[in-house]
Amino acid sequence: MRISETGTYPYPVLREDTVDFENGKIEFSCSYKKTDDVINFEIESKINEDAFLKYIKDNRISAIIEIECEDTYLCRYEKIEIGSFTVSCPISEISGRVVIRLFLTNSEIIKDYFSEDFYSDFENEKFYLRKGSILGYSNRISFIFDHPRIHFSQIFELVKSEDPSVH
Repeated sequence: MRISETGTYPYPVLREDTVDFENGKIEFSCSYKKTDDVINFEIESKINEDAFLKYIKDNRISAIIEIECEDTYLCRYEKIEIGSFTVSCPISEISGRVVIRLFLTNSEIIKDYFSEDFYSDFENEKFYLRKGSILGYSNRISFIFDHPRIHFSQIFELVKSEDPSVH
């Protein structure tokens, strides 16, 4: 999913480098372990904002991880728990650049979106949010994986010509 890093929203959005909250932010990191068959993405996430933690606890906000690989057209979304989490992908679905990002989205209509930590410009404003609104996101993390080596015999079949005029 492509979203503008500098985009503005009509409501406060929690980010790693947040401007909409006084102190709240998302912390997100990812590493991987590769086996012969799978790549295990080991995710660490943390939300430093009390209202968001309450919304998450009440199942009003969900954490979604996005894994995107342009070379293989993989675009996978998976709901995760905040904290430590592992997402596995078959190695056959991964080649070249892979981008991983955390999103926070609401799983229901929120009529009273509010936090004491909103930046002072919001002046205790409450917001009405439609289901599926982006309420937070992390910076993108990229990995580069080797393209599989393909031998010509995997693409072509060599056949001896039966035409004597062909050398």
